[in-house]
Amino acid sequence: LFKKKNHFLEKDNFDHELVFVLETAQGLHIFCGCAHNGILNTIATVKKYMGEKEIKTIFGGFHLTDRNEFFRTESFQEIKTIASEIIKMTNGAICYTGHCTGEKSFAVLSTVLNTQIRNLKTGSFIEIEE
Repeated sequence: LFKKKNHFLEKDNFDHELVFVLETAQGLHIFCGCAHNGILNTIATVKKYMGEKEIKTIFGGFHLTDRNEFFRTESFQEIKTIASEIIKMTNGAICYTGHCTGEKSFAVLSTVLNTQIRNLKTGSFIEIEE
């Protein structure tokens, strides 16, 4: 991805990405936007700053848009690998994703994450255990 600076395009350093973590007695809950720099990088950053505390849930887009002719997207195998890494990195966190996670990508993620992945849509109400 690129960003415009002084009428030129330069590689995006993703310094605008937002992520926050809610820590409860049950563990960590990660909230992110589109995860343009990769959901695995987002999880790794949380682990770097929060240590090895258990990650219970992840809320946000995974920036895994469905394939199209305009730009390169992850292959189905790459998406399966991402899902496997989420399991390893979080020891089974529940993932609530939507927005920039395409329907086909969601279906591929579901083949690995099974019930650990759920759609997050406008108006969703999810209770976080305290």
